[in-house]
Amino acid sequence: MTWPIGGILAIAAFLRLFRLNFGEYQWDDDGIWSLAVNAVTQHTLPAKGIHSTLGTGNGPFQVYLMMPFAAVTHDPLAGMIGVALLNVAAVYFAYRFVREFFGQRSALIAALLFAVNSWSVMYSRHLAVQGMLIPFQVLFFWSAARWLARGRGLDLVLAFLWLAIATQTYIDGLVHLGSMAVLLALGWRRLRLGPLLGGLAVWAGLSAYYLIAVVVGEWRFLAPELSGDRIFDLSSVQFALLQALHIGFELLAPQTQAPLQPVASLETAVSVVEGALFVGGVAYGAWRLVNHIRERRAATTEMLLFVWLLIPIGVYLRHQDILTWRHLVLIMPLPAIFSGLVLARFWPRVGAPLLAGLTANSLGLAGVFFSVIPTCVGNNVYALPYQQTFDLAGSVERLARDSGAQRVYIYGRPSLGPILASILDRDGFDAQWVDTSHGSSLALAAPGGPPAAYVSLDDASGVGRALRAGLSGQQAMEQPIPCEDMTLRSYVVRPEAVRSAVEPLLPAELGLRTANGIAIQRIGTERRLQPGGNLSLVIEWTRSGTEPATLFTHLVDPNGRQISGSDRPLSSGTAGLEWQDLAVPAGLLPGRYFLELGLYGDGDRRLSLIDGSDTSMLWGPLVVASPPASEASLTPADVRFGDAIGLSGYRAGADGLVLRWQALAQPRADYTVFVHAIDGSGRVVAQADSQPLAGDFPTGTWRAGETIIDRHPLSLPPGRYTIEVGLYELGSLQRLPGGPLDVQLTVS
Repeated sequence: MTWPIGGILAIAAFLRLFRLNFGEYQWDDDGIWSLAVNAVTQHTLPAKGIHSTLGTGNGPFQVYLMMPFAAVTHDPLAGMIGVALLNVAAVYFAYRFVREFFGQRSALIAALLFAVNSWSVMYSRHLAVQGMLIPFQVLFFWSAARWLARGRGLDLVLAFLWLAIATQTYIDGLVHLGSMAVLLALGWRRLRLGPLLGGLAVWAGLSAYYLIAVVVGEWRFLAPELSGDRIFDLSSVQFALLQALHIGFELLAPQTQAPLQPVASLETAVSVVEGALFVGGVAYGAWRLVNHIRERRAATTEMLLFVWLLIPIGVYLRHQDILTWRHLVLIMPLPAIFSGLVLARFWPRVGAPLLAGLTANSLGLAGVFFSVIPTCVGNNVYALPYQQTFDLAGSVERLARDSGAQRVYIYGRPSLGPILASILDRDGFDAQWVDTSHGSSLALAAPGGPPAAYVSLDDASGVGRALRAGLSGQQAMEQPIPCEDMTLRSYVVRPEAVRSAVEPLLPAELGLRTANGIAIQRIGTERRLQPGGNLSLVIEWTRSGTEPATLFTHLVDPNGRQISGSDRPLSSGTAGLEWQDLAVPAGLLPGRYFLELGLYGDGDRRLSLIDGSDTSMLWGPLVVASPPASEASLTPADVRFGDAIGLSGYRAGADGLVLRWQALAQPRADYTVFVHAIDGSGRVVAQADSQPLAGDFPTGTWRAGETIIDRHPLSLPPGRYTIEVGLYELGSLQRLPGGPLDVQLTVS
């Protein structure tokens, strides 16, 4: 190895390994590492890796590549070092490839540009499938180029080997199957049956199980992606061009943007030069290809480069999901190779200063990146670094160990929460992550049991609010995590303390019991519906067995028509709380609505209630309030009923009574209004008892400060009457203290 390439590899290694403890550690990273650790400890080989955005699994080689490192230590930093070193090797593979077909100068230039390319650096600094793919796609196209040039059968077999690994490292690598088909067609004159069958056998032996059992077996996930409506645009061209630019540091780590603001104009100019070099290199490659064909010289390597470039771009011209720069990792390191060709062509007068300037700029940006990655900005694109993630996990582990907590519950969205739970689980703790994206659940252990640790990462979730409100005095740790726009709060409490903390959240008894021993005990929710908003509710449940069940909560109108709903499987355990959010349609009309509650067993089978009466129950009412009404010509009044309701005006007539109620505070229950017409002998000759607005606006849904205009019809014959108005609780018939309002009325 000559000293120039040695120096380039040293630069590549430095950029990929320096401060690697501040490399990103995402959910996918932890998923790959967990699979590798489990495979080593359980002595198994998984059939697939982590799930892709298409819904089907990635190939298992992303796990196999990490298993040697997981066999040495369970610390994922070892795997991150492994990915970094693989990508240093990719720089060397690219150098050897270009040197073999385009000469030493082009190879050194391409290797240097590849080594300092911001995207390739970022891909290689964590357990990213993109970073695992790059080395093997370089080896695939290098071997394919050697076969096209020389026809050696071993190179074809090796090309199939690298293709099998590449396609099972990152699912997007399956695009290279199309490239292989085109390359075989281009080199058909060099095809020999033995090497072809040998290569296919190698590829099939490594790939068949994954393709049949996983890709075909999970076709239900892929089919909608491949057959649904698709977008046709030039995003793939844009993202291919982006791979040549130095702005990967700024886009992926936004904390670098502020220090670079003073030189923003310079960086824009550099980006223009980098893009022009890539485009110019592609044009130069096309010129070489045309000239070689015209002169009847072999042009297979140039053809291979264009197959490598154009097939991924062409495949992604039509796409269904949102396309990102990650998909165009399939062309890495072509930007460096094409740019290297054109710089070598104009060496040294133009090429040398341009290469020096671009390299110095990239190294300077890398320096800024390394200086700021321990910091972050809110809602950061750059994931929480490994160091901070494992520091947080260590803090939770020490808390659980020192307090004797038997279980750790972690509540949060799919970012940091599942990662912490996975780390604790690998370290021997009984940890459970609860997703708070669409509601959340809280296990209620039996009284008298051991303490548990509760870790909240989502203050806005129902369980996060409940823990803060009920256990604020027992909070053991509070740590802001600005990178993720969240705060970690932990509590170590006994079951009795948790039950006491949630008691105020559940004011209403339900008593719904199913025949298999599951009970929906209590509910808490805001009974005023806001059209266009969400209805948040919390439900307490218990069960005597372990049979799985799904709680359904439907918002229905008085006719039983479902308006909105939420189905959520009950979490494990014998008791718990479930938070649910129901969407309230924007155009929902004023009036009464109800919650229909029940349970599904296996499939869509509703569980019968214990008394056999039905499979669900209605609870409510909930209301959409009418717009505030006003009424002129009311006689003033000043009557209080209890401490929450006042009567401030009325108008009486032969056809009934108009009342103006004031909510002095939030009423605690739904009270019934009574209106009695009493004649001169003290006999009640007519009455109208109902909740306000004929039941459409129960007092329990009023809010402090509201004014309610309420009408109660009466039909009275001529005579003189005393109209008596008051409130009572229907269940006990107990009148509210205060009042009644007495109105003298003469009907002629």
